[in-house]
Amino acid sequence: MAVQTRPRFPNTYCVWAGSMIRTLWLIALTVVIAGQAGCVQPQADTTGQTLPPGDYIHATVERVYDGDTFEAITRHGVRIRVRLAEIDTPEKGEPFSNRARETLLRMVDHDEVAIRLFDIDKYGRIVGRVFANGTDTSAELVRLGLAAVYRRYAKDPQLYELEAEARKAGRGFWPT
Repeated sequence: MAVQTRPRFPNTYCVWAGSMIRTLWLIALTVVIAGQAGCVQPQADTTGQTLPPGDYIHATVERVYDGDTFEAITRHGVRIRVRLAEIDTPEKGEPFSNRARETLLRMVDHDEVAIRLFDIDKYGRIVGRVFANGTDTSAELVRLGLAAVYRRYAKDPQLYELEAEARKAGRGFWPT
């Protein structure tokens, strides 16, 4: 019996090829990021503030898409999309979505940020905690009531505390 090198049906082949391309893309992105993370493990951000331990990428923010996603260029010239870890902001068109985006924009726009790597999501975005001028952007958005803790993924107890305080104070989208 002959060895089949690819699925027989065109639709199955398209799915197989698509998943193979996605897998190769994620592997390439992981190698690039891991290489940079291994080279750049700062103890302080650009303002001299001490950062939590972990693997970091330094990048300059080019464009903010919404309250929890932006595009940046690393020190090595690699263009990346970043999703803030452990939080969720309103989607475009929802109440407070513009305010969340504008707040993130003020914190990071065209500044160099330190991105603490967590994961790569199914869309190929780097998921991480982002520190801009000494500020943890995820924590700040939660504190202002412009982001909710993403309970499925959040492990930082500080975020839960900040969310409880924002709810109690009626900040942002939390009603009083």
